[in-house]
Amino acid sequence: MQINKFIDHTLLKAFATSDEIRKLCEEAKKYNFKSVCVNPVNVALAKECLEGSDVLVCTVIGFPLGANTKEIKAFETIDAIKNGADEVDMVINIGKAKVLPQKMLRQLSSKHQQVLVLVEQQLVILD
Repeated sequence: MQINKFIDHTLLKAFATSDEIRKLCEEAKKYNFKSVCVNPVNVALAKECLEGSDVLVCTVIGFPLGANTKEIKAFETIDAIKNGADEVDMVINIGKAKVLPQKMLRQLSSKHQQVLVLVEQQLVILD
């Protein structure tokens, strides 16, 4: 088993520079990691840097608090996919998650399913 294929090499600081993203991608290729995980603004650059490799581009949606509406998360996901994201990690609403009972957490999770439906519908329209 190659443990490196389970590693998402991540740089999510708000002030990450283009040079730091390029370095992250070079390291991911060198060590054959599964993916790099970057903020949505850096997806296109990461995709370009990783061209020709099998390293995936991952991004985060609603990061860091998850306090966006499902429509905003859907738009952000579609934009990330257009820019080359292979994988998205979506943050649930942390504020609500901390205070809601378990039953309501399942409902919050279902909102993420609604986001996925919105994304799928928009991707079909875009094709």
